[in-house]
Amino acid sequence: VALAITVLLNVFSIFTAVSTLGVALGVASLVVVLSVTSGFEREFQRKVLAVNGHLIATSYGKPDVAEADQEAEEMTKKLSKLPGLLKIERFSLSGGEVMIGKVGANLKGLDLTRGGHDLAATIEKGTFADLGRPATCQPKPLLPGDEPGAPEEAGRIMLGTELAQKIRAKVGDCVAILVPFPAKGDATPPSYPFKVVGIFHLGFNEYDSRLAYVNIEDAKRLAGARQSIFGIELRFADPMKALGLVETAENLLGPAFKVIDWRSLNANLFTALTMQKVVISIVLLIIIVVAAFNILASLFLIVRTKEREIAILGSMGARPRPILGIFLAAGAIVGLAGGILGLTLGLSLCSIVSQYGYGLD
Repeated sequence: VALAITVLLNVFSIFTAVSTLGVALGVASLVVVLSVTSGFEREFQRKVLAVNGHLIATSYGKPDVAEADQEAEEMTKKLSKLPGLLKIERFSLSGGEVMIGKVGANLKGLDLTRGGHDLAATIEKGTFADLGRPATCQPKPLLPGDEPGAPEEAGRIMLGTELAQKIRAKVGDCVAILVPFPAKGDATPPSYPFKVVGIFHLGFNEYDSRLAYVNIEDAKRLAGARQSIFGIELRFADPMKALGLVETAENLLGPAFKVIDWRSLNANLFTALTMQKVVISIVLLIIIVVAAFNILASLFLIVRTKEREIAILGSMGARPRPILGIFLAAGAIVGLAGGILGLTLGLSLCSIVSQYGYGLD
């Protein structure tokens, strides 16, 4: 900034230099803020796509586990020819929250034979492969002093970092999953033992504190106690092109199935981000308009100080329009110089910030 002021003072008058600097700071602010908001939106999009597929297809009915597997195969066959398709994965989602310890959370079942490997990059403790390996838990004695029972087969679960902190669980611990309001109408809500095989960090509190992953085979056991949502997730080479394939996928599947894209699944959050960017842009544009009025004020001042020169040019035959063009060109040069300086300053600041790699959690 000091270098810019020095250069401007050597080229322009003090009033013009201040006006140019005002435009430059306004443009630089606009560039930096829009870069930050766009980067945040892109980072948020990356986190959302790590959890959900680009397109999600489910049935309108409430099929049992066997029917859900059959429907998944049917949908896979019908949608396998979509352009740009990379892979299709089966998934399940608990119908409402279950209790993990004393904390409510949603369970998402992953089909390890076909996918779910996007989660592997987010795991901080444990390994993704353990989600498919057999696990056992030691039952707790009913009364103090009793002998512990023999180890029993348990499900496998991965917890978000915030969720693991809330229930004070670490890799290797066993937790009980309680299904409230069971679908079968049992008097006592069923409880299932699960072994913590990993802890993941997505950097999005809604997921890290209220989401857990299980093997889809374990999810089917829970589905016997409470209705779950089964379906398939489709991932494409370009997530943005997937947005235009919703109608095509629905036509291929028929009226018994519904398809939703990743942006509609988080419509409120993406709309809020877009509105935020628009409002910030308007506010910063007002700053630039104020700087432009400073240029106008400096031009009026120059005209007042150059009245004699303008009169001499007029007496020599100069017409008003070319004289006006001189001052308009001067204002355009000042605005252009401020814009170029602002872009340079803004992009330089963005480059410096990107080198530090600040994480937006």
